[in-house]
Amino acid sequence: DGSAAVFFRVRPRGRLLEATVADLLAGPEAGRSAAALLRRVGKEGAVDHIACAFPAGSVGREAARRAFCLPSPRGVTLVANALREDLPLDVTDLANWAPVLGDLEVF
Repeated sequence: DGSAAVFFRVRPRGRLLEATVADLLAGPEAGRSAAALLRRVGKEGAVDHIACAFPAGSVGREAARRAFCLPSPRGVTLVANALREDLPLDVTDLANWAPVLGDLEVF
C-alpha cells in the first residue's frame, strides 16, 4: 500500500531551526505519501530546513527530491573497520551499505 512513516526531531542549528529525519519507512509504491510526509515535517515543525540522507535509488531519496529537500553538498563521511578478515562481505565497500541519517548521527 502507499503507507509511509517518518522519524525526525527538531533542534536549533545556529540561528535556524532544523528538522533532522532519522529514517523514512515506505514501500516502493509509497513515493507520493513519503514526499507528502516530508513536506508535512517542514510545515508542522515550522523549521527553516530539513536534513536527511537516503541511499541512491531509494524511495526516501525520491521523496526528498519531490519534497524539494536539497542534498548536502558534502554528503556523509562513512568510516568502516573490519574487525575480522572472514566477513561475508566487504564492509569498506559503500555499495554494501544503505545508511540513513538516523544511522549516522548520534541523537
